[in-house]
Amino acid sequence: MNRVKELREARGLRREDLASRSSVSYEYVRRIEANLVESPSLPIARQIAEALGATVDEVFPPPVEAPEPAPAEPSEAVS
Repeated sequence: MNRVKELREARGLRREDLASRSSVSYEYVRRIEANLVESPSLPIARQIAEALGATVDEVFPPPVEAPEPAPAEPSEAVS
C-alpha cells in the first residue's frame, strides 16, 4: 500500500500535475495509486516522492511484518 494519492490530493495536485512534476507517465501514476504496481523502481519512487515534497519512506512505507507466533508451551505428560 502506498500514500501517493493521499499525498497528491493533500497538496492539491491532479494526477497530470504529479506526472509532469515527476517525469512519470500519467498511466503509471494511475496504476501506482490503484496499487496495480506492487513496488515501483527506486528511481521512480524517488521522482514521485520528490515531486510530492516527501521522502520515499513517507510515500511508500515499508510493509509491516506480522509478528511471529509465540512457540507453543510444551504440554506436560500425564501418567
